[in-house]
Amino acid sequence: MDDDPLVKDKYRFTNFAKRGLTWSDSYVGNPKIAKTKGSKRPNNEGGHYIRYSSVEDWVYLLRPGGTYKVSGVKNFKAAVKGFFRAGGAKYDYAALGYSGYMERIEASKYGIDKQNPDVLDRLDQALFSEVVDESVSKKLKVAQNATHWYTGEVIPDWVKELEFELIEEKEVTYKAYLLGNEGIAIGWIIESDVA
Repeated sequence: MDDDPLVKDKYRFTNFAKRGLTWSDSYVGNPKIAKTKGSKRPNNEGGHYIRYSSVEDWVYLLRPGGTYKVSGVKNFKAAVKGFFRAGGAKYDYAALGYSGYMERIEASKYGIDKQNPDVLDRLDQALFSEVVDESVSKKLKVAQNATHWYTGEVIPDWVKELEFELIEEKEVTYKAYLLGNEGIAIGWIIESDVA
């Protein structure tokens, strides 16, 4: 790891990163989202982690009008704040609270920047540039026989036979499309899995 003390002290893989959100006995959340009580959190934090059955289930929380106020936010600090009541969220994302979480997430961002110079800035430029992409208005329908996202995860049945907006297109040995639902990316799909 880097000799920088900020990276050494704060940029580390926390139990949160490995295990998930906090589960309290009173937590119910959206009944449409499959979740279970995860492993026990460290004694100084208390409770258990929440385990989601898929990335799609967790991303559902980020949709416009969802639990957190992060959809469409173009600023890192404002996006992090949107995960907490302080930023308009229905619930706090982490028991650590907004200030404590911001300190840790900024340290993580710093570590990512240190290990991968300019990568986050390039992503921001690609996501938030004012250039109008013609593909934004294009929609693709996921074929009934589609089985896996381009990244290898199983495509859930609810996605099949539905149309999604085309966010990005790329060619590897064949075309692949990044599909989105209300501006939120849901996954890459290969050309043969488009109806």
